[in-house]
Amino acid sequence: MDDIKEVKKTTWKSLRSIVITAACLFIVDAVVFGWFVIAVAASIVLVLWLIPSTLLALIRGNVLTVREMKTGVYLCMVAAIFAAYAGNNYLAKSGADTVIAAVDKFKTDHHRYPESLPELVPKYLNSIPRAKYTVMYGEFIFLRGGPSLMYYEFPPFLRRVYRFDSQKWKTLD
Repeated sequence: MDDIKEVKKTTWKSLRSIVITAACLFIVDAVVFGWFVIAVAASIVLVLWLIPSTLLALIRGNVLTVREMKTGVYLCMVAAIFAAYAGNNYLAKSGADTVIAAVDKFKTDHHRYPESLPELVPKYLNSIPRAKYTVMYGEFIFLRGGPSLMYYEFPPFLRRVYRFDSQKWKTLD
């Protein structure tokens, strides 16, 4: 009986450390950088190793082990990172549309483009929206020379740029 309690205790400790690791990886990948690189790497490991071994164990009728629990936790982490990435890119496009409309209204009123985005506040925007909710690469960048509005879709590459003179989006990198 004591052996069973010890196994359960060890299993829950292992599961707790797996959940903490997955949460930390999620924070680094989805919240700090917004890359989803860790999610891609984890997906490869899941597809090539964890999912097949879990399915094999289930087919054989084995009791779920820490490895199978790890598979489920990391599958959830990958799904959450991809969802955060998609949500952030939707947010960036929506915020960009708001900023573009404000810049166009400013140009109509002043016959020039603003020097910077803060010039739009408070008359045209209550505040400057974030491009994404990530620590790095989360701001819109107004490029006066173009004039253009830019944000990072897949940092540090894949920059989306809206050119005000042509009213078109371009992708750099």
